[in-house]
Amino acid sequence: MPLAFASAIDVEFASLNRELQSLLYTWVPDTAFILDSPSPVIFPDHSREQYAEKVYKTMNSKVVLSKWASRGLQTAARYAFLVAESLAFSIEGINGLLRSHVLSGEDAWTTACTWLQQNPAAWRDWIASKTSCAVGFRLVDGSGLLVQNISQAVGCTHCPAGSKSTPMSDADGETFVCTPCPPGFSQENPFSTTCEPCRKGTVTNSYGSEACLPCSVGFYQNSTGQTLCISCGLRTTQLLGGVSYMDCVCNEGQIEEDGACLECPLGVNCPVGSTVALLSKAHETNALRIIEGFHSDPATPLQVHKCVSEKFCPGGPPGSCAGGRVGITCGACPNGEYWASKCEACTSATVVSWALGAAALAIGVVLSYYAITSSLSAKASVLMCTGASIAIMVSFFQNLGVVNSIRMDWPPFLSKLFEVASVFLNLEAPATACLVGTDVWQYGLQISFVYVVALMLPAAWVLSNIFLKRCGLAWDPLKTISVMGTIFQLGFTTLAALSRVPFVCYRHPTGQYSVAQHSNVLCGESPHMEAFGISLMVVLMIFLSACFYAAARAPTWSKKLPAIRFLIFRFRPQVWWFGLVLLVRGGVLPLCGVVVPDMPRFSLTMMGSILLTYLGVQMWLQPWKAPILNLVDSLSTGIFVLLLFVCLGLQNDDGGVEMEALEILATLLSSSIAGILLLMLCTCVWSLFQRQVIGSHSDLILNLGRCATNEKVLDKLIEISHCISAAAEGQQHEWVRSLDNLTVYDLHAVDVVTEVLADAMLLQVSRRNFGSSSQQRVGTSRRRISEEAEVSEEAEDAPELGPSCARASCWV
Repeated sequence: MPLAFASAIDVEFASLNRELQSLLYTWVPDTAFILDSPSPVIFPDHSREQYAEKVYKTMNSKVVLSKWASRGLQTAARYAFLVAESLAFSIEGINGLLRSHVLSGEDAWTTACTWLQQNPAAWRDWIASKTSCAVGFRLVDGSGLLVQNISQAVGCTHCPAGSKSTPMSDADGETFVCTPCPPGFSQENPFSTTCEPCRKGTVTNSYGSEACLPCSVGFYQNSTGQTLCISCGLRTTQLLGGVSYMDCVCNEGQIEEDGACLECPLGVNCPVGSTVALLSKAHETNALRIIEGFHSDPATPLQVHKCVSEKFCPGGPPGSCAGGRVGITCGACPNGEYWASKCEACTSATVVSWALGAAALAIGVVLSYYAITSSLSAKASVLMCTGASIAIMVSFFQNLGVVNSIRMDWPPFLSKLFEVASVFLNLEAPATACLVGTDVWQYGLQISFVYVVALMLPAAWVLSNIFLKRCGLAWDPLKTISVMGTIFQLGFTTLAALSRVPFVCYRHPTGQYSVAQHSNVLCGESPHMEAFGISLMVVLMIFLSACFYAAARAPTWSKKLPAIRFLIFRFRPQVWWFGLVLLVRGGVLPLCGVVVPDMPRFSLTMMGSILLTYLGVQMWLQPWKAPILNLVDSLSTGIFVLLLFVCLGLQNDDGGVEMEALEILATLLSSSIAGILLLMLCTCVWSLFQRQVIGSHSDLILNLGRCATNEKVLDKLIEISHCISAAAEGQQHEWVRSLDNLTVYDLHAVDVVTEVLADAMLLQVSRRNFGSSSQQRVGTSRRRISEEAEVSEEAEDAPELGPSCARASCWV
């Protein structure tokens, strides 16, 4: 029977189907045709192929009408979900309910309520028990406490974090309970059915953990679900939660080499996790790096050496040197280069400059013969005072250089001042490396410079006697010796400091020692350098011994005095030997940094003690010919001692106002010494200008006051001599008694006056009265002491002073 599809257009489809009593298309169950009791017409099963060809001889595909709800309904409304899940309606029951609803004309809620009231037996089994907990919930009693059996429970609540929901059953039925997560497991979410094992690097050793804890520093865990972390032993970790032994690294202050943690050497900053491989890639800003002031070779990065100056060793990776320098301490430039703010290549101009310097040196040595060989005089000249003030200034800077040789941290101003002053203790000329490559031979060149200068003068003396003797220009051998002595005396402190260079060492973190001035050279590994230093020490000892011998013989010498002019010409005749004190001081001071190089405070104390001793002797003897020189020498030495004591205080650098005050005081002291010496030099130059240009002969400044004229002094002497001549006859005991009332100072002054008069006035005196005391004075004039007993005892005892004293007719 052929069928056709039709659809209602402008009328209600249900009434149209009832009127036509035709086949109809509807849903079941449904209320549209429930009262008509329609019967289904069964067609063959649905054929997709026929429908695709628009042949509708089979049933349509079944469409299930469903109502979707929230996926969390089971958790959010557990009992509603269980009721919906337990609903059990047959199609007949549903159709009957729908028929009742249509016939009653009530709304759906009223029909449903009526049905529930009339059919309690049908739906009672649909209502779930309050103790029938869902997944993710647990049983609780009336107080909300956890129970483990249904008979004690009154309801359910959700499983908290740190637990999981597990099924259970007992005599009262089946339900779910919460089980705490075991050690090694955790659950951070509620309503969970599982506990997650702890990840690698985390553990928990308690029940009911909401989260696993990361392994602390020094521990790791390479497995999951563990309760304890594994110790790194003597190592540590950089972060929490180490997941393998590879995360275990060396502690701070250690560095890893070949799998072993070694103590971090001094001069290397080793944070946690330091390795030799990382050190070789370090930068100046990295925590793991060589510290400023230290250096190591890339081949042996842990063999760290301490540098003399931080500016040469900037730190960072091994092998870092500033300005292209090389060596274990960045102590020199490569061969063929010299240092000039950075390593520069040697050029032909460098060789030319050395040749010109050698020529200038030779000319300077020759000129020095004529510049410093003036006649010996007991009176202080302006020129002598100028030279002496220059010598005191040079000595001051040499002493500052000695202080700089003591290895300490100085304030910026003092550091710059000491660095400048160290030039006076260093004979190393610029570009020395261009002549001789290694540090050892550079030091040898400095030593040879001393010998060359010492031999130039004898050579010039020989040449002058060969070629200039007929012209009357031949050099005097005694004066030549004096010039040599002057050069050695002026540079004695420098030469003493130079001779100790091979023996002044400082310690490296490796336990080795380097020569302080040539830090690339290790102490004890350069016999040539030590031989050079010892040879210079021998020369200085010979020179010092010769000076002692000459000073001891000076009072008995007459014609030989010009040879030791350099030793005695600046000092009063009574203390002609004071030059020895200056030489000994200049030789001993550089040793302060050698005796105990690792004890800088003790070295400063030694220097202070030596200078205090010198100051005491100088103030007692007043050795300089000019009073102003005595004043300047004592002031500069005293202030220098104060500067040393301030430097001692600066070593206790705990910051604060006290350190700032000491730094200011040190600056003022050093500046005041330089000011005093400079003022003295300017004063001498001005006096020289007055005398040579203006023609003034006033020595008011040099003598620190006015002196009596020669005529006035002579008048006093004549008057005193007349008084003694008139009153002395038969009254010698009275005069002795009067002299006995004089103080020791006054009596000594009278004795000195007689010595001075006998020497200056060329008097022929007896050995009895002047023989022993004549050894206490050296002067430019020599009094004649009679060797024969020409004067009778009566004449010797006679009180006459004037007529009985014969004037020496010719004495040179």
